[in-house]
Amino acid sequence: MANKVGTKGQVVIEKEIRDQLGVRPGSVAIQRVVDDHVEIYFVPAPHRRSLLGCLAKYTTVRIPPGEEWDKAREKAWEYAAREEMGLEGQIEVLPHPDFAGLTIIRANVRWGVFIFRKFLSLEAVVTQSRA
Repeated sequence: MANKVGTKGQVVIEKEIRDQLGVRPGSVAIQRVVDDHVEIYFVPAPHRRSLLGCLAKYTTVRIPPGEEWDKAREKAWEYAAREEMGLEGQIEVLPHPDFAGLTIIRANVRWGVFIFRKFLSLEAVVTQSRA
C-alpha cells in the first residue's frame, strides 16, 4: 500500500510492518540514503519492563535475591570481562561507591606471547541493567 508524504515530511508505516519489526512508540529510526531510496533501521526504545524469567529455560540454577545474588552477579560480570578481553590476571568487579547502577572493573593483567609478556593495570566504569 502506498502512503503520501505529509506536509512535515512524515510517512505512516503500516501497522503490519510495525508489528513484524517490533516498532513501538519511542523506537529510534535510523535513516540513510542508498542509491535512489531510503533505508530505515529501528532501534528499540529503552524500557523499564522486567526481564525476570527470560533466561529461565537456559539454566536450572536458582539464586534467591539478596547478598548471595549480588555476589553471583559480580562473579558473572568478572567472568564476562575475562572472556571478552581474553585476560589473564587479577580482575575485581565492584559496585561503584557513589553511583548506584554503575560497576567498577579493575584489572591487573598480562598479555602477549611468552617472551614478550606485558603487564597492564586498568580501570573501567560500566553501567549495569537492573530489573
